[in-house]
Amino acid sequence: MTRNGWILIATLGSLAMILGAWFFQYVMGLAPCQMCFWQRWPHMAAVVFGIAALAGVPLMAWFGALAAATTSVL
Repeated sequence: MTRNGWILIATLGSLAMILGAWFFQYVMGLAPCQMCFWQRWPHMAAVVFGIAALAGVPLMAWFGALAAATTSVL
């Protein structure tokens, strides 16, 4: 698999996490906890960095990986 393939998988994974969280909150009516809100920001950043990395902006893949790792730490 190519570098861009891995970046695409990681970006879509973070996007799926955000869309899933919004689905459970707005469609299913489940209120998120405070930590859930904290974890959303790094996933949103990872999506933005992933899109930038796919567009060829240098170092964005590393920033996206750091953002994804941050949500694991939380």
